[in-house]
Amino acid sequence: MPDQEELIGIWEIAQMAGVTSAAVANWRKRFRDFPQPASELRSGPVFRRAQVRRWLGKRRGGVARVVALLNLKRGSGASTTAAALAEILAADFRKRVLVLDLDPQASTTVQLIGPDQWVKANGKGRTIVRLFEDALDPGKGWRKFKPDSIVMRGASSIESARNVDLIPSSLDLVEVLERWQRTPGGAFHLADPTRLLRGTLGDRLDDYDYVIIRCPPDLGLVTLNALRMATGYIVPVVPDPMSTYGLKAIVERVAAFSEEIGETIEPLGMVLNRFEGGVEAHDKLARKLRKGALKPFATVIPHGPEGIAPAGGEGLDSAQERYRDEELYRAYLNLVEELQTLLEPTSKQEDIPPQEDTSEEEQDDDD
Repeated sequence: MPDQEELIGIWEIAQMAGVTSAAVANWRKRFRDFPQPASELRSGPVFRRAQVRRWLGKRRGGVARVVALLNLKRGSGASTTAAALAEILAADFRKRVLVLDLDPQASTTVQLIGPDQWVKANGKGRTIVRLFEDALDPGKGWRKFKPDSIVMRGASSIESARNVDLIPSSLDLVEVLERWQRTPGGAFHLADPTRLLRGTLGDRLDDYDYVIIRCPPDLGLVTLNALRMATGYIVPVVPDPMSTYGLKAIVERVAAFSEEIGETIEPLGMVLNRFEGGVEAHDKLARKLRKGALKPFATVIPHGPEGIAPAGGEGLDSAQERYRDEELYRAYLNLVEELQTLLEPTSKQEDIPPQEDTSEEEQDDDD
């Protein structure tokens, strides 16, 4: 049976969703994909909080959609894709977005805030490293960590995307993770070290509409921590056989981890970056990938000749100014629309019963 802190009842689900307990009871009858109870107690069924959060995130607003970006090879465009998704979600769709950078190279961090701001944040210890350092210190501990101490507000240089917040990464993460491996008695003194990030950030994620996580280029414990929080994952690739070589390993590893923890981690798709239509090698690889287990998004990201305006300088009015090439900007815009189609219901009224305080019988009659 899961840890007690991870279990919630009908009443807690209703509070999380902002509905009545009767509505939650009706969801159990109405929706086949509603999470199964982790256990049946005398007081009623209890459910895994993470599974309920994921279900609510797919069905309605009020719960963050958490998207992890990962690839086993650097140079796949994951950092640029993470920043672009966040900025366009915020600037063009008015979403509240948190970017969590877990890659020690901190490329997503630098792309959002620029190198000067990153140096200042790193010097003040305002990066994800502080969380891991506190977790390694028995006197502090991960449960006492305050996320506000490392969140950078208004991280984008786009004026219309000031609702992007950032938890920066740091090169120091490499050394901290080496200490993690040497920690006696289990990493961070946790029975399950893959729960560290979720246990620390927890419901704070639901202050946002989207959480975009840039994972390191491996399937180690940091990536597993990210996946444990995620609604689903995206694999950015470039049209190069080496960039796509590890796709099967990623899909199989994530599926095995998902089964092991008893929580669904949805493969959302693959993003083809720096794609040039009409180039035989690119077109051939795209056709091959579309036959695989992880399908590419319909939108492909071209190599924009004008590139991306640097961060950290004077404010830009729009995402279109940041992604200076019109074709590049439109591609990212279309990609965000595809992502929203996957993760947001087209009609909340069709997916979720009314929120008024009615009985189960009355709601069933309405169906």
